[in-house]
Amino acid sequence: MSAPILDRIRNADELPSLPTVAVEVIRLTRDENGSIDELLRIIESDPALTAKLLRVVNSAYFGMPRKVTSLRQAMGLLGWRAVRVMVLSFSLVDLQKQGDKSGFSFSDFWRKSLTTAVVSRMLARSKGSSMTEEVFVAGLLAGIGRLASIWSASELYEPVLQAMKKQALPIHDVELQVLGVTHAAIGRELLTFWELPEEIAAAVGAHLGEGLEELEGAALDIVCSVSSGAAIASVFCNELPESELNSVKALCVARTGVKGEALERILENLNEQVVEMAELLSLQIGQTIDYADIQSKAASQLARLTMQAEVERMAATKSESAYREQAERLQRENSELQVSASTDRLTGLANRAAFDESLEAEIVRSMGLNSPLALLMIDLDHFKQLNDLHGHLAGDLALRALGHLLERLTNGDGLAARFGGEEFAVILPEIGPRAARAKAEEIRAGVQASPIRHKDATLTVTASVGGIWLPVITPDTTALALIDLADMLLYEAKRQGRNRIEFSASASTVAGKTIARSA
Repeated sequence: MSAPILDRIRNADELPSLPTVAVEVIRLTRDENGSIDELLRIIESDPALTAKLLRVVNSAYFGMPRKVTSLRQAMGLLGWRAVRVMVLSFSLVDLQKQGDKSGFSFSDFWRKSLTTAVVSRMLARSKGSSMTEEVFVAGLLAGIGRLASIWSASELYEPVLQAMKKQALPIHDVELQVLGVTHAAIGRELLTFWELPEEIAAAVGAHLGEGLEELEGAALDIVCSVSSGAAIASVFCNELPESELNSVKALCVARTGVKGEALERILENLNEQVVEMAELLSLQIGQTIDYADIQSKAASQLARLTMQAEVERMAATKSESAYREQAERLQRENSELQVSASTDRLTGLANRAAFDESLEAEIVRSMGLNSPLALLMIDLDHFKQLNDLHGHLAGDLALRALGHLLERLTNGDGLAARFGGEEFAVILPEIGPRAARAKAEEIRAGVQASPIRHKDATLTVTASVGGIWLPVITPDTTALALIDLADMLLYEAKRQGRNRIEFSASASTVAGKTIARSA
């Protein structure tokens, strides 16, 4: 394959070199006589990298049963191959953070790259792949060809960026039109130049589907997850419209075999894991999107497209009576779709999109009536531990139980919603501070008093609650500020030992998120 931009990158003097630690790790990988002690010595020569590794290993991302205090201990728990791949990932992240180019959004790039890496690893783990860490690296580097182009041939790649603003096509289609080559092929060229493992370079080169059928073994195992992850990331990063969600899920099922509840659970947890990993890697990725929002928008788009197509078809028949009947039916179906789009599938409560819309409306309403407003944020304690010890079905039972409790306790008095994961929210309009705090306590006590039954075991579940009550709503009050205030109090309840309430009945500022706590 030949293209001017590929020739430029092959002969570029400004392509960066791999960090010394990464070079040594790759060398050791190819050395049949290499040892764990030598790998430890190489990593420990970089104190900052050592600290970052230990921080990630001890994060919820790996869910270690006990605190890991040394690299040797991490090696024993994760295996030397996983640690080696993590070192390579972090070294490449630091490398790619060099420099800046106008007209190219690095936060958008990192959001797409990190989302691809995280969801690809989740898919690989779900289908039982032995290459999960290599999958993470390949996902992280799937877009490296775009950075190579910006580094070495920005004037050749600039027309791609300009064309993207004018036409709604996937970026690789625009690259083929303008450059005659995609960033996947450019990425493989760069990774080969860096002498990365061939299976990772091959997977990056085929993650858009080009040459995928020619791969086998480890490279095919990796690219099946990464190509699926890249498609999912395109929806989560607004490169594909939400209406493509079902097509992307079908592609994922075909390539990985992960489907049904397993796939839904991955998509529901994806945003949280991306945000966590971005923090661990010190990456700025901008605003992320929750799966519930994507589902809601996808359903709305489908409803509009369905109605538009049907109306056009009926108009062609010129049958006035049939037009009326079909229009009424479509209106009913559209209403049902809108209800479905605003409801959380697991708990039956309002979903995140419906919550956001309701909170904005209540802020406007309360300000107009000069009436108080309260917001409660509820989080199940030790939820990850519950899933790890008893399985996700037990976690689902706990989520449903909390959903039913909130629905019963807020019936007619407010709106209960699943905010995301194991976190819930309750909007309480026109309520006094004592009543709002009493409602929070009623929720906390109700969860503790309602153990769940799973596989002949009785499991006690608790929840922490953070609540904010405002006597009046001012023009500077925003939904985001209220959520942040309640979340800060929820975090404090967690920090103070869980299964408790932190409640503020006043706030000196809202936009500034200052809390004046009261019991």
